[in-house]
Amino acid sequence: MKIDFEVVKRYLEGKGSKGDRDQLIDWFSDIRYEKDIHEKFRSFWDSMEEGKLEDCNRAALLGEVYRRIKKDDFRQQRKKKGTIQFLNVLQKIAAVLFIPLVITFWLTRGGDITTGSGTSYSELYSPPGTRTRFHLTDGSTGWLNGGSYLEFPTEFKGRSREVRLTGEAYFDVVPDAKKPFIVKGEHASVVVRGTSFNVQAFPDDPEIWITLASGRIDIFGNIDGKSVRLTELHPDQMCIYRPDKRSHRVETVDADKITAWTEGKLVFRQEPMADVARRIERWFNVRVILADEELEKYSFRATFQDDSLEEVMKLLAMTSPISYKISPRKLNMDGTYEKEVVTIYKTN
Repeated sequence: MKIDFEVVKRYLEGKGSKGDRDQLIDWFSDIRYEKDIHEKFRSFWDSMEEGKLEDCNRAALLGEVYRRIKKDDFRQQRKKKGTIQFLNVLQKIAAVLFIPLVITFWLTRGGDITTGSGTSYSELYSPPGTRTRFHLTDGSTGWLNGGSYLEFPTEFKGRSREVRLTGEAYFDVVPDAKKPFIVKGEHASVVVRGTSFNVQAFPDDPEIWITLASGRIDIFGNIDGKSVRLTELHPDQMCIYRPDKRSHRVETVDADKITAWTEGKLVFRQEPMADVARRIERWFNVRVILADEELEKYSFRATFQDDSLEEVMKLLAMTSPISYKISPRKLNMDGTYEKEVVTIYKTN
């Protein structure tokens, strides 16, 4: 049996039945239908009235499938042998379409997240191993790196333009002297009026890196519940903030190298192995194991662009006294797959 994409279309248009929803879950979670999804999704998209639009809109369609099912309590769906996680399947579909997977909550179609002021917010998620282009309603644009979340209002109201970030993002902000643009995180905030900059603030990293490409920005730290101004940055400067130690420093950097990830480049600048491993994990959505503590003393300098995991590891091994092993994904009893595991060894 093959997938009937008319059922998918009917479900997205809000005309589907409970039976359609159940059938959709079966199709998108059963590994036997994976090939059919890969082969037919593009032609299905192009056959729709909205077809032949930009790639980001194809991604939005995938996100809408996810949102609708999640809204119907998809998280409580049954697990069964021979299936793989729904999200993983969507990521594979997106890879075939040569686009990043966008999982966004389309608030204008119901299910709004609202504040006391009545403002609706949308949340954008870029899964590990992808990078996602975004456009905000004020004309500002940017990129969201893998494993990152961006929450933003569907319409900027009031005296400022405020978004919330977890992870890493690059922003190119439209100037507005009367309405500053604010990027808020758990431990720090960035205030701008029109500029380009990069914020790296992953929860598992002890440091927050904020890099300015053009313009000027003010950086504030969240200390004891208060917003305390830390510093001002000029182009090609980076602020490195340690919330746990309440300390920060400013360094001169090449902003183009810091933001190279938006162009598909993986750049290491004499970085310690622990940081290299963490970035490889996020970039390729894998798990990296350092088999020898002495590896943490190593540092690396390299630039990769659109290289595979195997190619990156091979080149690192050629230039450093290391070896590696890539273990394939393991199938769990519940039908889900674990991440690939990269084990790095020290060689003599």
